[in-house]
Parts: sequence; structure tokens; C-alpha cells
Amino acid sequence: MAQWARDASAGHRASLGPSLGGGPHQLFPSHKAEAAAKALKSGDPDWDYRVVHDPSGRGMSFIEIYDEEGEFVERWGGRRAPKG
Repeated sequence: MAQWARDASAGHRASLGPSLGGGPHQLFPSHKAEAAAKALKSGDPDWDYRVVHDPSGRGMSFIEIYDEEGEFVERWGGRRAPKG
């Protein structure tokens, strides 16, 4: 991935809030994953946001993010806000 794409990706994630800041992904409810992927896609139609559901059937999911060239960027899952 080109440096400008990495920079744009970091800026895009920052604009979405602290949940896309990197680190290990966590799972969140599948209905929230679907809604988040739809919102992300509407804000950035060139990128692809694929919801991956837990195959065990526990109802948890995360989102795989791919750039406009189809290259994997990261996995994103809902995170709890820090206490304090």
C-alpha cells in the first residue's frame, strides 16, 4: 500500500473515532456490525467493509476493512469506552 494510502487510511479511521485506532479487534453484536459496515460504506464508497460473523453462532461479529485496491487494511470490532 502506498504511503499516501496509509496516511489517508489513518486519517479516515481517526475521523471515525477511537475504535479504529489499531490494536486487537474485539467482537460486537452482529446487528451493530451490519449497521456500522453500512454507515462506513456510505461514508467511503471506494472502500469495502465486510462483516464477518462468528461461525459458532454466538451472534458476535467484526468488520474487515479493504481499501479501494482491494487490499486488506484491518479488522475492526466494537470496543467499550474506557472507564473514567
